[in-house]
Amino acid sequence: MVFNSLLAYASVNHLHYHFLYMNYPLIAEKVGGKHLAGSCYELTGHPSVGFGFQLTTTATDCAREIFQVVSVLIEWNLPHHLIMLRGQPFCHVPELAGKSIVRTLLIPRKPAYGFKKLYESDGQVPPLFPAACELGTGFIPVLDQSRYETLTEEEVLEILDDKKLSLEDFQSLKEKVKQVLA
Repeated sequence: MVFNSLLAYASVNHLHYHFLYMNYPLIAEKVGGKHLAGSCYELTGHPSVGFGFQLTTTATDCAREIFQVVSVLIEWNLPHHLIMLRGQPFCHVPELAGKSIVRTLLIPRKPAYGFKKLYESDGQVPPLFPAACELGTGFIPVLDQSRYETLTEEEVLEILDDKKLSLEDFQSLKEKVKQVLA
């Protein structure tokens, strides 16, 4: 399940979720994490900065912590993507070895203002819209076949880097999240 907040390519007139089923693994299923507090982890080995939560206690407790962090993002006017899926634990825990858990990734980002431009100034379709799939899961839907055939990894990373929250801003956010979850 994937969700884009306002200013993170959510629809202007309504909020909605995306549900994806893939026949191949996504980075969001395997990315690691460094424990911060409670069920919250700082993502490691992920192209974006963000937080991960794993359901190892009750769904209510985990949802409460996610809500607390989302509330900070809203208070700080930070758009975000939320991705919920099954995957590996964020760090090695002997009792969870080899098990699939429910994990949630919360990816803060720079705001995307205005309308989604369906065409660039030269009339070409943009290669991608950096939202939850691209910044969170690693799934990169490309809208135009000719653009797909010429798009490079460097171009994709440049587009994604432009939308990521800066490391400095993420450090401040991380400290606030630790305080809130303490």
